[in-house]
This record gives sequence, structure tokens and C-alpha cells, in this order.
Amino acid sequence: MTGLKDIKPVAKLGGQPLYSAEQMQEYAKECVREAIILNSGGAVSDDMIKRAIDSVFTEDTKND
Repeated sequence: MTGLKDIKPVAKLGGQPLYSAEQMQEYAKECVREAIILNSGGAVSDDMIKRAIDSVFTEDTKND
């Protein structure tokens, strides 16, 4: 898994790393992937994991 230490910040603010929304979304997807794998005992296919992540991270545009 990619940790925050592996992601290059786009800037520093008050000495703290600052990441883009895209970087944070990719990091969150990796965290979800790891959680699914750990909690399923590895019994979930990559396709099912991808569909679950896509479902969770699909942008809601119904009110646009």
C-alpha cells in the first residue's frame, strides 16, 4: 500500500505537507482496497474490489 510518506506533497503550508484532492482520493481508494482485502481474508476478486471502489467513489451528479 502507498502511504502518505510515499506521496509527494504539492506544497507545504505552515511546515505541513499539502496534497491535492486527486492525490487524497487515490490514497483513499488504496485504503479502501486494503481494508476490503484484509477484512475479506483475501476471498474477494480484484474485479469485485474495483466495482466496490468505483461505486463508492463515483461522483454524485444527480443534483447538478
